[in-house]
Amino acid sequence: MARRRTLARNRWVLDRLVIVSGVLAVTLVALVIEDALPIAPGERFDARRGLALLAAVLLAVGLGWWSARLRGKDGTLYVIRYLEEWMDDWHQKELIDDHKGRLDVRAITRTAPALPEDGVWDVTADLEQMSRDLQMAMNDDDSSSGFHLAPNLLWMAGISLGYQLYADWDNVTLEEYADRRDSSPHVDDSFTWRLTPNDDAARGRPLTLRSQMADHAPCGTVLVTFDLTDPGEGRLVHPTKPTQWCADRWYRVAAFPEDSEGVDMPSRPVLVATEKGRVDEQRAVTEPWTATRVCVAALRQALHENPDATILVAARLPKSISVAVGWWLMNCTRKHHPGCGISGCRQESCRHPWSRLVPLHFDGATNTYRLTRVHRGQPHVGVLGSSLQETAS
Repeated sequence: MARRRTLARNRWVLDRLVIVSGVLAVTLVALVIEDALPIAPGERFDARRGLALLAAVLLAVGLGWWSARLRGKDGTLYVIRYLEEWMDDWHQKELIDDHKGRLDVRAITRTAPALPEDGVWDVTADLEQMSRDLQMAMNDDDSSSGFHLAPNLLWMAGISLGYQLYADWDNVTLEEYADRRDSSPHVDDSFTWRLTPNDDAARGRPLTLRSQMADHAPCGTVLVTFDLTDPGEGRLVHPTKPTQWCADRWYRVAAFPEDSEGVDMPSRPVLVATEKGRVDEQRAVTEPWTATRVCVAALRQALHENPDATILVAARLPKSISVAVGWWLMNCTRKHHPGCGISGCRQESCRHPWSRLVPLHFDGATNTYRLTRVHRGQPHVGVLGSSLQETAS
């Protein structure tokens, strides 16, 4: 708290210095004009006043630049973490390095509860509290400074928080830290980006949404999966495909091999990056906004085309992309449609997506997927468990 008060006091002093230097520059401009355009005969221009004017202008410009830099680039870093207690924090080193030079650092963290022996994993209360804490911290912060969100979240927690987040994205950036596991050869894949909608980026490649109908009797369940990560060592990405439940249709977003067909096949590893024109021999390169748009399009298409089905979702996503997917899932609505892009649509599944969406969390201890409740708009735990137990294959 003492450090926060010191930073706030320094910002206040800097603001006043900028104002004083601006007033001084204006005053000297008036004096120089008076000297340069004398009214009385015999008046001379004073060079010292001109030099003083130049110094005052440079001081005002310099202080203004410094203030803008501190507020924007070096603003507040928000560390947002939600992991299971056994999970290692692979981003700890980069977080420590990123602390340096920031005006302030605020942490919004929780530890996920243990998975139940069976049934639905309900983390709604944790995520609602984190969402409130984050929004309150941002509301109390200096809105003229930059907000830098550094999420380290389970993917379904990222989507839930993003869905509930309100932010002025002209002043907010998302920080994606590289995977610092010893097995990862890609240590330079960190990037910073702003969540600014861009229609041109949405048409980018190489990510593709494909879907495939099942050949069994309808069971009222649909599967949506995202494979947007890199297992390392040039390996292909095997499809994320939970087999505990049957699915009438499967929607998958991945970097499919060229000239391939179908959904159930290994795909290329994906590198999400912000550098224009970046090329990687082993990985498919895509922009953050492109990845966000394609994933949300898959969810919205599944919700619209299957209004009465339960939509199971399993994903492998970069941390910042999961937050962005949640935010765009909420904010892609328009006056003439509820997010699906179909004018005049009034389907409940499109208007209230969480009434149909059920994220699946991979349990590494049992190599199975667990039904997860992350938003209060989902059915209650008992309803979820009983309804989906009937579709288990």
